[in-house]
Amino acid sequence: MSGRLVHPTRERGRAGGPRSGCYGHPMGLADDLDYRIGDPTRLHRCVRSVAATPLGARALAHTLPMMDRAAARLTGGRTTAVELLAGLPLLGLTTTGRRSGQPRRVPVGDGLRGAQFWIVAEHGRHASYVRNIEQNPRVRVKVRRRWLEGTAHLLPDDDPRARLRILRRPWNDFALRAMASEMLVVRVDLDPPR
Repeated sequence: MSGRLVHPTRERGRAGGPRSGCYGHPMGLADDLDYRIGDPTRLHRCVRSVAATPLGARALAHTLPMMDRAAARLTGGRTTAVELLAGLPLLGLTTTGRRSGQPRRVPVGDGLRGAQFWIVAEHGRHASYVRNIEQNPRVRVKVRRRWLEGTAHLLPDDDPRARLRILRRPWNDFALRAMASEMLVVRVDLDPPR
């Protein structure tokens, strides 16, 4: 090497191994949790290319919930259909039901950036988990089999499209934009891990 200092996980990302955080960038808390995104397989690339078409995105929007339930049953809740088929990490967000008071879990795209977790809600305030957050902002996020707690904040003044560009999750964000009716940015300030 030419005498420059390189973070070891970044170097592995260039060599074709697992990358640190999202798309090879060091991610603070994600590095502390040893959170990695592997390189896509041929199946992952094929599913992503189908999902990138408007017809594919619409078809997957109707079939993925059913496949997610089956994947959760078969793996004991350790993974989702999107992670198995497309290699895209989906993390779990748990809110408290505004009427029932029961925990409500929903899969969300990988928005872990440092000590914050970013979500772009595709249906804005019409999404049940957003209405739950309005009632009780304390949430839990599941990252690599570990639950982190935090406080969620709705950011109606934040530009959702600009936030998607900052998050840089092209396949997830394409599908989100294809199905979105009214996008809203949610920021979760994570408590320090215990």
